[in-house]
Amino acid sequence: SGSGSAATTSVGVASKAMKQVKTLLSPPVIGSITGIMIGSSPILRGLFLNAGAPLAPVFGALRTFGVAYLPAAILVLAGSLVKKDASTSTSASPESPSDSVHPKTIIALLFSRFILSPMLALATVRLLSFANLLPVDNARTLAIVTFTLLMEGCMPPAQNSVIMLQLAEKKGRAAKMAKLLTVIYALSAIPVTLLLSGCLGMSGILNYA
Repeated sequence: SGSGSAATTSVGVASKAMKQVKTLLSPPVIGSITGIMIGSSPILRGLFLNAGAPLAPVFGALRTFGVAYLPAAILVLAGSLVKKDASTSTSASPESPSDSVHPKTIIALLFSRFILSPMLALATVRLLSFANLLPVDNARTLAIVTFTLLMEGCMPPAQNSVIMLQLAEKKGRAAKMAKLLTVIYALSAIPVTLLLSGCLGMSGILNYA
């Protein structure tokens, strides 16, 4: 019985680990990792990206699908904001007790995205510079890399969270997340403008415009 319980425990741990891996490896993450692997390998880059590459049509087809992602994400976000009718609301699942977005949630998210996240991005750039991991040999490349790293820490949350909740059939949570993102996007115009202005100045990328 001891060996059986140990086997059951190990299976349970393995299943939980697999669920966590599936949660982390979302389609955008898998696509990004695949793109980095292909772009960093001269052999794979020659197969997909170079002129006359044998797999260039495949890359063109995938790029066409990628262009359609943003409009599809906007449609999902807009569809999640649609009000439910009476019949649907009466049969709503208990996973979403309230569709309202609490002001404390908005304040906490704004603070984390537009104060903490830019500070972490700046600290990351300083740490990479201290460790000599930035391309200091080329000033133009250094400015582009620095601006990209800083900019990534200043952006509002992405729409992937709504899409993932919809794919998980958690429509109540998806609707609440869509409302939260709509409010965040409306309030992020001024802080994003100020932060990007600071990123442009700190990176020095304007010297190469």
